[in-house]
Amino acid sequence: MSLVHRRTVHAVVWPRPEPATRPQAPLPRILIVDDNSELARRDADFLQDAHFSTDVLEGVADVPRRVITNPPDAIVLSADLPPGQAIHLCQRIRDDFSGPILIVTQYPQAAVEVAAFEAGADDYVHRPRDNMRLALRLRAACRRNRFAPTIDGYVDAELEVNPTRRHLRVHGVPVQVTSAEFDVLHMLAQHIGRPMPRDVYYRATTGAPYNGTDRTLDIHLSHLRTKLIRAGLNRLRLSTVRGVGYQLNTP
Repeated sequence: MSLVHRRTVHAVVWPRPEPATRPQAPLPRILIVDDNSELARRDADFLQDAHFSTDVLEGVADVPRRVITNPPDAIVLSADLPPGQAIHLCQRIRDDFSGPILIVTQYPQAAVEVAAFEAGADDYVHRPRDNMRLALRLRAACRRNRFAPTIDGYVDAELEVNPTRRHLRVHGVPVQVTSAEFDVLHMLAQHIGRPMPRDVYYRATTGAPYNGTDRTLDIHLSHLRTKLIRAGLNRLRLSTVRGVGYQLNTP
């Protein structure tokens, strides 16, 4: 009688490696300026839930010093401050702050919107009760400001675009533009002599295709063109390509 020996084979289970921990990117830091403490706190709470870091100033006196000593990534400025105060403050801090400035209001007015863009604001937002529009616009503005250049810059006989220092010069003289206006010109410079389709701009700055109705690019181009022509740039350098977008032409 033969004996059959069975050998038990034990499976070896190798421990799974711990998943690599990816460093978390810092949350965009948003400075909210509003003398209405209830609205300011509501905005702050909502933006924190939307993965922003927020700080609130209920008065405008400390804002100029703050943007120099501890600059945020973006500023949300209430247009419902005492008449003219928000526009004046935006204009005052623009020279020292190159990041996005969004002006928000519960009572949108066409005249105030025009004044906001002329003062250096990057966007003018009607603040609904759920604040979703504010979060989306703010995220798009921060993305624009962090747009990674694929070329070092652009220089010709009239124009200098320096994306590293975010400087713009016409005939060697600095030109003050908003953060969004600079990004538009920089992208046009990357397509020098060729039309830049609207979709290129919207995909780079919002991550989404052009929806066919948003006029933000047109507003930025209009103000940018006015500033450049006033600074002495040949008006033929910036042209509209019907049905496509815009084009920066060679001198």
